[in-house]
Amino acid sequence: MTWIGVAGWDYPDWKGIVYPRAVSRGFDRLAWVAALFIPAVALSQAWKALAELRYGDAVTLEPSTGLLALAAVLVPLLLPSPWRGRLGAAVAVLVVNNVGGDASAMGRGGIPNEPTVPAYMVSLADGTALKANDGVATTISATKQYFQTPNSNLMAGFSSMGPTDVDFRVKPDVVAPGVNVLSSQPRWTCNTGTGTAPCWAFFSGTSMATPHLAGIAAVVRGQRPAWSAAQIRSAIVNTADEGVLKSSLGGPVSSVNTIGTGRANAASSVAAKVALDPVSLSFGSVPSGSGQSMTKTITLSNLLGAGPYTATVSDPGGGVTFTSNVSGSTIRITMSAAKGVAAGPRQGILRVSSGGTEVAHAAVFVFVK
Repeated sequence: MTWIGVAGWDYPDWKGIVYPRAVSRGFDRLAWVAALFIPAVALSQAWKALAELRYGDAVTLEPSTGLLALAAVLVPLLLPSPWRGRLGAAVAVLVVNNVGGDASAMGRGGIPNEPTVPAYMVSLADGTALKANDGVATTISATKQYFQTPNSNLMAGFSSMGPTDVDFRVKPDVVAPGVNVLSSQPRWTCNTGTGTAPCWAFFSGTSMATPHLAGIAAVVRGQRPAWSAAQIRSAIVNTADEGVLKSSLGGPVSSVNTIGTGRANAASSVAAKVALDPVSLSFGSVPSGSGQSMTKTITLSNLLGAGPYTATVSDPGGGVTFTSNVSGSTIRITMSAAKGVAAGPRQGILRVSSGGTEVAHAAVFVFVK
């Protein structure tokens, strides 16, 4: 088995990905166009050589004939992986996911001169196991099979994050499944002339998460036709499941500008007791040297619940406080930032309760600059 390290394709405005040496140099737009093909060397040497790559490097060493190539992808999979795995005389390519979770779906992209070498993708954990058994003979089966895996509720490494520019609003509002989603596609894209070709494919991205949320909205609309569009939005956003999402590497994630209020839950949305408008609250940016206090409001409307309601908001710490009180159908939230507090984001969670039971929650945010 030959170790193959693959680095680099241009992706505009991609931030936060750990490229060797690149992020530390402050590049927001990374365009390595670099690949390292190292036949018959120890893995430690391969990693060392890969880490030495600099911006703009382009190193190409053909692998030995007949060797299986193990590719560690260090960039988002923006192009069909077999194309990046064009490895000369290699008999097959194993592409290892660069983040936690299951392997991503691969396929041809309709670009010129695509290779014909077989390609398979494995998870990061399985790739680690394969590397630990370098040199051991194995057989790759051509039989297709479904697998149940323990991977779930992982935030995609490519998922967009907030806050928004200029006004620092919380985004996303809420999250839904958007990776390796089996979706329909136009029949002309898969019709082989026999009329029997399946018109389904795996897709990932916002274009997959959005239909999940649209579907939940349709379910809520069908069950609660008297609710307005704004109330349906709140029913979805402000009843989302908390504490279930993990980062793309498997660790905990709590930033409201990564997960919003949490993972959308259709059943909870249909059973929403109240609606909040807006669904989240941002105090924008606050100069760290000034010291400020600001109050904003959220309007409550009954759905399936009834007041009176109480509200609390968690303390973000770091010299910033959030306080809340309820008057009728209005929640007033006050943000106070001490003079000279450290710059950076602060967040809290507003919790609305009735009779001691929580009925909704929302993100509260401010950015100290």
